[in-house]
Amino acid sequence: MATAKLVPTPTSSTAHHARREKLRLIMRQAWAWARHGATKFGGRPIQYLSEALKLVWDEKRRLAREIAESRARVLAELATMRAEGVIAPPRPVARYRTPPPGLRSFTRSARRGALGPVTVRC
Repeated sequence: MATAKLVPTPTSSTAHHARREKLRLIMRQAWAWARHGATKFGGRPIQYLSEALKLVWDEKRRLAREIAESRARVLAELATMRAEGVIAPPRPVARYRTPPPGLRSFTRSARRGALGPVTVRC
């Protein structure tokens, strides 16, 4: 029996670039912290990079957790408001339909009037 090979699924280009940009910003912030530590305590910035990366990643995780908790609180509050009837249920949205071929120039006929330019007085 043949076994299937593990083939990595390609990620979308935008997701790849977004991840690279996020990691780039993290590294820039870590280097800024490392330079700050080097100027304050002496030494070279590379000596402080490890600790700076830990600080930046901890801050990123803390912010992500706070955002997730805040989002959960808001969604829970919305659910209770919907259950109490404070928020009306969403109304159905009418879908746009293109006019038939004879009425494609509806705006022009509306400007000129149904019976011609005589019916509209400016």
